[in-house]
Amino acid sequence: MMAKDKPRASVDEIKLLRQEIEKFLVRPIRTPFDFTFLSQEIRQQTRYTASESTLKRVWGYITDKGEEYVPSNFTLNALAALIGFDSFESFISKTTVENEIQSEMYKGETISSVSLPTGAIVKLYWRPGRECSIRHIDGNRFIVIESLNSKLIKGDIVECGSFTQNTPLYFNRVDRQSEELMTYIAGSATGVRFEVIFPKS
Repeated sequence: MMAKDKPRASVDEIKLLRQEIEKFLVRPIRTPFDFTFLSQEIRQQTRYTASESTLKRVWGYITDKGEEYVPSNFTLNALAALIGFDSFESFISKTTVENEIQSEMYKGETISSVSLPTGAIVKLYWRPGRECSIRHIDGNRFIVIESLNSKLIKGDIVECGSFTQNTPLYFNRVDRQSEELMTYIAGSATGVRFEVIFPKS
């Protein structure tokens, strides 16, 4: 009989969680050093701990407990917490909802920046839990007016040629306090959703 602390997590759900963590960390988890790094990140960034040996089992690096090893709720929650979720259950629930939302959206819907009126606000959303609002200045230029869990900060001046639903968003230039930064890509792994709020005439 399955232990009570074992979640009913499918192999596909665990695989999805592994993929999202690797995207979040921008590195594959393959070597012993990677598992050491991941264990340290979980300890430093969340209230959880996860041993290297447990993480190796989750990734299939060791198979002493079977190739389709199902980790405990505690371990799954620790991994989900690293990418900004309250629990593994919330990760699965939100992922399912977002997939449904994306399937209902107009795929390929694109808006050119130069077609937007001055003062229009573009709200951007991408996983995990990132949000950013930018106000159109002119041409391809926008100013960041609000940012949540993003590397962009309020007051940044960014340049972007167009917005396409559910695709990565490329900022050709980011200026912060007169210092030109490198280009920035939002939603490189999962794409960006956007909505436009037009100024009142």
